[in-house]
Amino acid sequence: MPVSNEKIAVIGGGAVGTYVAWSLLRAGRDVIVCTRRAVASLSVRSGDGAADSVPLRSVTEPSALPPLDWVLVATKAQDTGSVGPWLEAGAGPGTVIVLLQNGIDHAGRLGALAAGRIVLPALVHINLQPLRPGQVWHRTGHEISVPAGPEGERMAELFAGSAIAIRPETDFAAAAWRKLLHNSAHNPILTLTGRRADVFAEPDVRELARRLILEAAAVAAARGVMLTGQDTEKIVAALGDLPPDAGNSMLFDRLRGRALEREFITGAIVRAGREAGVPTPLHDAVLALLRAISNAPPGPLPDPGLPDSAVPEPGAGSPSQAGTSRVAAGPA
Repeated sequence: MPVSNEKIAVIGGGAVGTYVAWSLLRAGRDVIVCTRRAVASLSVRSGDGAADSVPLRSVTEPSALPPLDWVLVATKAQDTGSVGPWLEAGAGPGTVIVLLQNGIDHAGRLGALAAGRIVLPALVHINLQPLRPGQVWHRTGHEISVPAGPEGERMAELFAGSAIAIRPETDFAAAAWRKLLHNSAHNPILTLTGRRADVFAEPDVRELARRLILEAAAVAAARGVMLTGQDTEKIVAALGDLPPDAGNSMLFDRLRGRALEREFITGAIVRAGREAGVPTPLHDAVLALLRAISNAPPGPLPDPGLPDSAVPEPGAGSPSQAGTSRVAAGPA
């Protein structure tokens, strides 16, 4: 079947889901977005350019889905369980399920939902800022990494002619750990300081980021993923590559009073370190702080970088409580 005829559902209307769906729609693909609230169009602003909008078909009930060739899961990692009804409604034995999420244990998150289906983990190397529902600001990056192989080749064909390039990885485990090392410093430092990427221009903060990355690299090595000193220094150097006013998904979730992916980023390193007998004192401390701010009273934080309408009223978000991650009733 030509890719232009394949049926695609993107589950989750957050920044990644919006950008991926927009990119596929612009390339002429047949895309449905599964959201809690109907969205009529998607709009992306790239760099300093004007926003570009495309009309969209969105559905709010799983029963509205047709049989699907592709399901692109763009929920946060802690919300993976919420996709079950959508998969049951639209995904058959030949459907490829792509997990566009952070972390290192993608396939295991689906559990029994993956039975009889093709699951493709994916790493998103794109910096985005959510603005309003269906609207994002694309700051930098254009690649998604997937394991090399037949499904990866199919995904590259699916995205051909779009704004996104698919990068096949012969060693996907190493690629996932490299992304995790970057996130282990970038995400919590911005989230805990409330700052943007310009914070890494401060020498003491950059040194802290370097030590977090090296600590995580030691855990990766104990798990059989060997990263060289050059690898880790490239990850540290990349912290300064983003625009100074760029943020990240964890920071924006905190600003909106939403659950944080802490257990799938910092928590993943802490758990892996314990299993391997590798101490992770820095990540232990960071995780304790991330859990503490997650237990704060519900409600978003003010942020001058976001339009007022992009931040929900107090109580509209669903932050995790008592140190546990929220599992949403449906996709974002």
